[in-house]
Amino acid sequence: MIGVSECSQHSINLNWEEYNVCFWCFLMSRPLLVMLWQPPLEQTCLFPLEQKLSLLIGVLNRAYEIFTAHLKTVSQAEPHPTLLFVAPEHYFVGKHQNAYRRAQKQHIQAILALWSKDKEHCILLPGTIKWRQVALPNSIEQQDAIDAFRQIGFQYYKNLKRDPLQEPSWFYTLDNRTDRNFIFNTSSVFHHGKIYEYSKQTDCKDLNESEHQRATFRFGSQSPMIEIDGLRLGLEICADHDHCLLRKKIDESHQLIDIHIVQSNGLSNLIDAIACHHHGVYVHCDSNAFTNSLVLSFQDGKGQEHHCLNTEPENGLIWWQTHTKSITLCNEETDKLTSAFSAIDIVSLRPAVNVSENKQIINPVKRTM
Repeated sequence: MIGVSECSQHSINLNWEEYNVCFWCFLMSRPLLVMLWQPPLEQTCLFPLEQKLSLLIGVLNRAYEIFTAHLKTVSQAEPHPTLLFVAPEHYFVGKHQNAYRRAQKQHIQAILALWSKDKEHCILLPGTIKWRQVALPNSIEQQDAIDAFRQIGFQYYKNLKRDPLQEPSWFYTLDNRTDRNFIFNTSSVFHHGKIYEYSKQTDCKDLNESEHQRATFRFGSQSPMIEIDGLRLGLEICADHDHCLLRKKIDESHQLIDIHIVQSNGLSNLIDAIACHHHGVYVHCDSNAFTNSLVLSFQDGKGQEHHCLNTEPENGLIWWQTHTKSITLCNEETDKLTSAFSAIDIVSLRPAVNVSENKQIINPVKRTM
């Protein structure tokens, strides 16, 4: 089995008077069953909300059956595996790519939180939700949107060499005397009945033509890094990855993430943007499983794609057995384990998979058949 239990602990004591530092290094292997769901988005986008939920719950039930059967093959001496279920961006969008109301978003979350409540060792990211919020003049919601635009949006547009204040509709957003519709693209993470949220922080084709006339993209302001069940996850939604958002957050904070998760709808893999540590896992669930979805586990900075354990095309499920190592280190050691990867670090099994070094599709990646 990949990810045989491996645990080591080292106490490092430096001269306290000279360095004023004493820390522990803890490394533990965590087995994962990574399951990607590839629904036909061009069809499901036409489904009523309740039909989408019913389809998803059926797939989740099947995924949990597979996970339960997998547990029977695991030795009790090994750490308990975790099921990581990921679906692509934009599973939850309305007809014609319209955003759901806030009440509908809360309904989706309530149903999925209830499903996850009695499912131990399961982490679910069942597709992003596009939803809208009406902010009244001078309301807290509107001020939060303005703050997020100033903190996140300004930098985003400047990186694109565009004037933030010239962007469509933001003139109205900054005028808090006008009520506005704000549209979010949010990834909800479910674990044991709890809900964690991260909203997209890059404005890229999230609003349809009619929405551009009456709404504004709402930049997310939550941290893309969360900790669940002892695992540190880093989240990105589509263009976030294209802008190396998580990579930059890691470099600024000197934190480690065990699993880097990307949910997208038509995005290749950008090597320079991979932000897990050098013993972590990179998981990308895209609407195009053949060319973009990818699961890599890293050992000493070398990324290896494993053969999937199985697929169920009728359910759109693909799954892999892999592992990550949960690591706690001081800042100096963290820097060594989070340096950017390069093309020679990645071994892919599929010639068709899109991997780019710097936003341009290239083929320097070592591939084996």
